[in-house]
Amino acid sequence: MELLRGERNVSWDEKQNQVRTPASYFVLRKPPVSGTDRPISCSDHINTHLMPYSNFSDAKGAVINENTSLNAALIKNVRKRMAGMNKHIAKYKNANTSFVKENVYLKNRQAWMTKSQKRQKKTLVYLKYKHNELTEKVTDLSNLLMELEASNALLRERNAVLENESNARDEVNKENDHELDEAKI
Repeated sequence: MELLRGERNVSWDEKQNQVRTPASYFVLRKPPVSGTDRPISCSDHINTHLMPYSNFSDAKGAVINENTSLNAALIKNVRKRMAGMNKHIAKYKNANTSFVKENVYLKNRQAWMTKSQKRQKKTLVYLKYKHNELTEKVTDLSNLLMELEASNALLRERNAVLENESNARDEVNKENDHELDEAKI
């Protein structure tokens, strides 16, 4: 692993002995002194931004606190940031998969509703056909019923006439029988 400028190889024991206080994370970070022959590079800005605690003693950026390990600080901060990003990525992946699942569900539901609508349309056409058929039958039956009532009325009139004639014959027959009985006596 390559060491950056102003950094030395720190053993595990020295890392364990380093004590970091919460206040050390909020110390203002100073870039290398301006006005030197070396311009401030992008890596200087990134390195100073990511270092948890550092003070520069000279224009070249030599670190006063020798126990500060830039690589460890960089790795730790990068890991923290990656962990945060991974959480966001996982959250958005989960949200995206839920949207995908919901989209699939909605597409399936749309297909089911389309099939159901086609089925209902076929049923409606069939019911309209049956309705037309039944209305024709009803009109035919009502016409037949009216004809039957008309013929029934004619038959009643004829029956009444025949009954009257029959009653008249019965009276004539009774009178004739009465006359015959009188003639016999």
